[in-house]
Amino acid sequence: MHTEMIQSRQTGRRVIAGMAMAAMLWTPVQSQSPTAQQVVDGVKARFDETGVFSARFDQTIDNSFDESGQPTVLSGTIIAGRSGYRVEMRDQTVVTDEKTTWVYLIEDQQVIINDYLADEGSFSPSQFIGENAEKFTAEFAGESDPARFVVRLSPASPESYISTATLWVRKSDYVVTRIDVVDVNGATIRFEMSDVDFHPQVDEDTFRFRIAEGIEVIDLRS
Repeated sequence: MHTEMIQSRQTGRRVIAGMAMAAMLWTPVQSQSPTAQQVVDGVKARFDETGVFSARFDQTIDNSFDESGQPTVLSGTIIAGRSGYRVEMRDQTVVTDEKTTWVYLIEDQQVIINDYLADEGSFSPSQFIGENAEKFTAEFAGESDPARFVVRLSPASPESYISTATLWVRKSDYVVTRIDVVDVNGATIRFEMSDVDFHPQVDEDTFRFRIAEGIEVIDLRS
């Protein structure tokens, strides 16, 4: 029981992972081709301008290390901002205000509450943009794509659990439409984004979960 709850929580947080990062971007089109770092700077500038975004996503998790060997595919919607995120999928909803995390298991009618923790098994936009951008170096991946920049980020620290993160950034408006993350064990997670909106409706309940009557509460907070 507790193992399933922990797995559900970790899955939801990974969704974010990069989902949230995918939120990015737009910057004025430059008269000459930008460098890889300028593309990343444009992504950061767009996110800093609005501070929030929403999108539909498809996330594919490589399970080649598991017995099944079959990839896990998750789909849903995400709203992410500076103060938290909300991910809604068919079977669960994950919400955090970066103080508390709620994982609502729809079929079981249970909500698991825990302290928010940005552990090494998850990642967020702040790991690739903002004040932590200097922790990565950027270069063009060299893949041919006439409509998108393909930028590979590599961590400066040898202790990072991320090996590389590759961003597909639309040339027309600097929107990130895909992110591939490879960890140090060779496992991969792919995020594909669509319908990115930098002006979603957000209120005080967006990054908090309101518990309805009849829902079982499992509180794991310390």
